[in-house]
Order: sequence, then C-alpha cells, then structure tokens
Amino acid sequence: MQECAFEHDQHLQKTQQECKKACSETFLYTKACAAMFAELHAVLMGHCEFVHTLHRLLDVSRLIEKTTMESIAQHDAMVVDHEGGGKNQADCEKTAVQRKTECFQRECAGIALRFQKTLREDKEKITNTNAQLRFSLQYKTLARVLHLARGNEESGTVRDNYIEEVNGKDRRTPDSLVDGIVKNSNAYAILKNQCMLGAVLKYTERSKKRLECERNKTRVGALGVHTTACIARLESELIKNAMAMFQTTHSQNDMRVKICSTLGKIKTENTLLQAELDSVHAKIKQLQK
Repeated sequence: MQECAFEHDQHLQKTQQECKKACSETFLYTKACAAMFAELHAVLMGHCEFVHTLHRLLDVSRLIEKTTMESIAQHDAMVVDHEGGGKNQADCEKTAVQRKTECFQRECAGIALRFQKTLREDKEKITNTNAQLRFSLQYKTLARVLHLARGNEESGTVRDNYIEEVNGKDRRTPDSLVDGIVKNSNAYAILKNQCMLGAVLKYTERSKKRLECERNKTRVGALGVHTTACIARLESELIKNAMAMFQTTHSQNDMRVKICSTLGKIKTENTLLQAELDSVHAKIKQLQK
C-alpha cells in the first residue's frame, strides 16, 4: 500500500509541476488520471502494433512464396519450341510477368488494408478494456488492488473472500483486516482509489519492461527487429526484391529465348551455306574431270 500511495503521490506532483500554475484538486486529479491511462494505452498499443506488423511481414512473405511458385509453374507450362515460336513465348511471358506483378501489388495493398483495419479495432479494444472506469470496477477491493500491484494479475486470479487458503492454512485477506466502520468511510475509499491508481502505474512500468524485453528477443531470420520501423523497412525491402526478382526472371527467360532464336537462324543459314558449298565442290570436281 505504501508503494502504491508513493507512486500515486509522485505522479500527482509531476502533473502539478507540468501545469505550472495553481489549479483545483479536481482538475489536477482528472489531468493526472488522463495522463496515467494514456501512458498505459500507449505501452499496450505500441506492442499491439509491433505484433501486427510482424504478422503483416509474415503474410507478405507467404504471398511472395505463393507468387513465385505460381510464376515457375506458369513458365513451365508455357515452354514451347524456341526455334518455331520464340517471339510468341517471349511476348506471352512478358504479359504474364506484368499481370503477375500487378496482382502481387494488389494483394500487398489488400494485406496493408487488413492490417490497418485490424490494428484500429484492436487499439479500440485496448482503450475500452483498460479504461479508468473498468479498472475502478474490477479492482474495487483492496485484495485485488494489491494483487495487481504485486504483479500477480498476469499469472493468476485473486479471491475476494475474507478468508483465503494459503499453503493449507486459512489467512485473512487485506479487506478483512480493516474495520467495517473504516471501510465505509470516504477517507478509506479515497485511499483505496489512490492505491489502485498507484498499482496501475506499477503495472504500466512492469508491462513496458516486459514488452521491451520480448521485442529485443524477436528475430526475423538472423536479423534482430525490436521496433515497428525495422519490420516495416524489412517488409519494404522484401517487396522491392520480389518485384526485381520477377522482372529479372523474365529478362533471363527473354534473353534465353533470343539466344535460342538467334542460334536457330544461324543454324538455318549454315545449312544453306553448306548446301551452296557442296554444290560448288561438285562443280569443281566436274571441271577437274
């Protein structure tokens, strides 16, 4: 309780210093609570965006893999005799690559739109779920407030009974240790609310450290990514390289077709020249006789 009250008072003093002028207790309380829950929302929303950005990168990588496999299968199905229809194949491949590239760009845009929609919905859920009113209703007993302050809220539940069993023995809860007359007083309600706000501050700081630790451990391949900017940059490079790969594959196929076509023409011309050379040799032999 002392730690929670200290956290609350420290935050209240900080808010009062930021105001830089005298203000009523009601205004100060409202402003302090707004800043407190805004910080909590910012921590949770930042991690939410980080996770969704990772999922978007995964969706894009799967799309690239799918598009690449389809391109290979489509190219194998379009293989024809280069000597007779090389130009037609090159034109067909160029059209197919352009169509596949446009489809890839549309699907990437669709992934981005779904990402924005889901992220917006989840951020709204965070704001609604972690509102001050919800915290006040959920942590209305001192046992629950201290449970949140200790950090047990992430891993378990708390019993509101006045008697709880611990290690096979009955133990009185914090609420049962307070006299009934005191619990019904306004001063106790104010103290309990201050402890709840202090517990929220401790919960926010604990969540920030835990989520930062999780980010620092995140790896994509051999690369460490700890911010949404890193992931977005990686996604942009992945899309750029995929587009270049599609074009390079087409260029290689186009060059291969041109080489095969040229070799075919050279072979035909060599056949004609050989025929003329044989004819000349035959005439020379006749003259020699």
